[in-house]
Amino acid sequence: MLHCILWIDQSQAKEFVFSKNSIVSEQIIHKQKPERHDQHLDRIDTIKKEALKHFFGEVAEKLTPLDDLLIAGPGLTKTHFHSHLETHYPSIAKKVLAEIIMDQSTDSEIIAAAKNYFHEHGLDKKPQVKIKRILGKSNKS
Repeated sequence: MLHCILWIDQSQAKEFVFSKNSIVSEQIIHKQKPERHDQHLDRIDTIKKEALKHFFGEVAEKLTPLDDLLIAGPGLTKTHFHSHLETHYPSIAKKVLAEIIMDQSTDSEIIAAAKNYFHEHGLDKKPQVKIKRILGKSNKS
């Protein structure tokens, strides 16, 4: 089972995938277009919103196929990304467990927050294998 936490703000996204024995990470940087000298503030906002939508699409496309997803980050970006998933990537949106508020955080802090969430919700348990023993009669001659 693959668990994932995605930390996202308007400039970057960091994905941490937890598998049985390892944690793999990937960072996606938002390459914003240089701002033009445009006097219309509403046009600048429209350009920024479109660029952010493109970034959200890029992040969603690069997400590792997973079983569940936590979305973390500062401000409203994580909520906007979740809404983008619901609209454009509903199969991924169904796997979102929660949104976690986290300011600028180190990789180890993000990993610790994910492990804590998975532990609190019983998602860190390894599947238990039940061993069935069959007792047979020994043949004594």
